[in-house]
Parts: sequence; structure tokens; C-alpha cells
Amino acid sequence: MTSVAVIVVVVVFAVAVDRSVSRWDMVRPALVCVAAMMVVLVPTHLPYLAVHRAWDATWTPRAMVAMSADLRSYVSAPPLSTDAYASLLPFSDRPGGHELRLFPGLVLPALALVGGMGTVRSVAAPAARAVRIIFGVLCGVAIILSLGPYLVIPGTARIPLPYLALHYAVPGWAGMRVPARFALLAVLAATPLAALGAIWIGERIARSRRVQRWSAWIPAFVSLALAALFLGELGMKPLPLVTSPTEPEVPRVYSWLASTGTGPLLELPLDPPSDQRYSLLSTIHWRPIVNGRSGFMPPIHDDLRAVLATFPAPRALQYAAAIGLGTIVVHTGHVSVDQLARLRVAEEAGSVHRVAAFGEDLAYGIGGTSVAAASLSIDVAIPPMLPAGRQTRLGLRVRATGERPGCNDDLRACQPSSLNGNATVAAEQSVRRFA
Repeated sequence: MTSVAVIVVVVVFAVAVDRSVSRWDMVRPALVCVAAMMVVLVPTHLPYLAVHRAWDATWTPRAMVAMSADLRSYVSAPPLSTDAYASLLPFSDRPGGHELRLFPGLVLPALALVGGMGTVRSVAAPAARAVRIIFGVLCGVAIILSLGPYLVIPGTARIPLPYLALHYAVPGWAGMRVPARFALLAVLAATPLAALGAIWIGERIARSRRVQRWSAWIPAFVSLALAALFLGELGMKPLPLVTSPTEPEVPRVYSWLASTGTGPLLELPLDPPSDQRYSLLSTIHWRPIVNGRSGFMPPIHDDLRAVLATFPAPRALQYAAAIGLGTIVVHTGHVSVDQLARLRVAEEAGSVHRVAAFGEDLAYGIGGTSVAAASLSIDVAIPPMLPAGRQTRLGLRVRATGERPGCNDDLRACQPSSLNGNATVAAEQSVRRFA
């Protein structure tokens, strides 16, 4: 989104404000500027590129529609605004995420409208004109982009929008999940216009003869009054906070994990609220964790979690060893009674090995399980010719690669995602060519 803002500001400035920046002698400074930005941005984008290549971490336009704003969004009051807005605006109770309730209040749009139209004497006319053009265009562009790939009007067909073209034309654009967040850029762009509006109001008040002797205090008075109006629109509601454990309250198992190596870790039970806590507490031990969620999950994520949640079942142990887990921590105070019973039976049978215990937190080591290979290579053995009218059996050669043993007796125990993707595609292409 910041890149969009930079491009819009630069282009509008060069086209509508100061065309001298498009001269040939400006090419070298522009290239230096682009190079400096790339030095900063490329290292932060490389991890995203790696994830994209490994997992095809993209969103389809159809999936983005659900997280795009529509015409109702800008008249839907967010939860933190005053209750008066929620009761007056028609769509404030609509289902959906808080990110689709984008009503900015009345003060900001009113000030931006005044700033975009009124004459401000204390600001040079060229500067005021530049602010109005640049940030007015940026605000409009951001609002259009917040609507996502289609303008959805209930009861009518979807109308394609520029976001759809950018989705296919701009590398990385398909990785953004919530187009509605462009509303933040629209609010930021409206802020300079609102500043001009605040100045205009101050100048109008200062012209009154009754307050001329207080003219020096007018800007401060207007600023405080507008700030009070903004706070009133927020309903004086505090931001909701979540208590996070501090050092004395952190369970001892996490300091133990920090001192016992760097192997990957799984914590049970698996559920979204617990995952958030596990992710936060992982900053104590800094070991890789299976737990955690984001807007995008790899294709195997849900299946993998479903199997690992059955620990200490044999299949869960196979999967844990296959992905290289070193430790599984079970928070017994939050798992089911049935799982606790199965855990005790597994310990007595010796199929799991407890390595540490800290009250209700039990740590188990993983190892020594026959597991799936890191990847499988598939070749299709097809003879050059086949006799007509006779049924022939073709061969499929599967080879385990990496250091882990393959599943010889039951390929179903292997992760579907562990199949080497290139080999699978090559096998399918061989069959098609032969056909």
C-alpha cells in the first residue's frame, strides 16, 4: 500500500503540480532514489517471495471479495466509534469482520471537504493547490482499491474494478488478503486536506471583530475543539487490551525449552486462542513451532494439525517424526480427559517418552519412529510400444529422497504434500504423452 502511495504521489506531482521533475536531468536522481528504496525493500520482500514459491501463497479474486469493502462499508460504524453512530447508520450491524466497517466519522470528511474547496490565506496558493491535487487523487485511488476486484451491488452483477487488473499484472499483489485495508491509506490521504480545513476554520473565526484581540490563540483553540470532536466520535471508548504474561508469570516449561536446544516444537491443545498464546511465548525460547495461524496457511496445515492433535496416537507420532519435531509439550490442564487417559497408557506402554514435567505442563521427546521420507520421487515406467487388444500393467517407481526412511508398507501414512511436486507433474505429463 505504501508503494501505491509513493507511485501515485510521484506521478501526480510530475503531471499536475511540477512538470519540471520529468526533465531528463532528473533521471539520475530518480534512479538513485529507486535504488535506495530497493536496498530497503528487497530484503523484506525476499521471505514473501520464498513462501510464495514454496506454497503458492496467493489469493484468488473470488476469495478477496469477502474481504473487500463495498458501498455499505463506508456507512458502517466500527465498534470503537460512538454508540450514536451505531444506532443511526443503517449497516452498522451487518455481519462480517470489523475491517469492513469503515465509516470515518463526520469530522474528518467535513474538514477534508472544506480544505479541498475553501481558500486558505495563510498557506501559499501553489502549496495548497499541490496538497489538494496530490492527496485528493490519492484518497480517491485508495477508496477505489479498497473496494477490491469487483464492485458488488446486491441484486446486480459484479462490476470489475482496477484492483482486478493489478491482481494479475503486479507481482506480489495477489498476496494481499484484505483489500478493505486500503481505507487506511484513504484516511491518511484525507488528513492533509483536513489540516487545510482546520486552518480555514481558524481564519474564518479570526476575521470576526469580537475575537481579534484573541487572534493569536485561535489556532490552538480550533485544534483543541477539533480534537474534542474527534474524541467524541470515538465515544471515549478505550482500546481493548489483552493481558500477556510477564516474566514472573511465564510457565517454567518455556525457560526449560529455551535451554534445551533449537529443535522444532509442538504445543497441545491446538486451538486458535491457545495458538496466539503459544506464538507470544515462543519469543522466550525462539524455537520453531507448528502452532500458529495467519491469513494464509499452507495446503497441508489443517490436515497436519488434525493428525497431530491425536497425539499420542501412532499416526501422530509418525507425522511428528516426519516433519522433524523435537519436542511436544502437552498442557494437561487444557486437554480432554480422554486424551489424558491415552497419554498415560502410551507412557506405560513405552511408546512415548516424557523428558520433563512442570506441574500441568508435560514435555515429550520425539524420535525413533519409522516415518515418511522427506520427499518422494516418482517415475512412470512405460514401454515404447504396447500390443493391441491386450491389457497391460504399467509400472510406477517411487523413490524416497532425503535422510528419512520411506513408508514401504503403507503409503497412506505418508503426507500427500511430501510427494515431490515436480516428479508428480512429470509423471502425469508422461502418461498424457503416451496416451
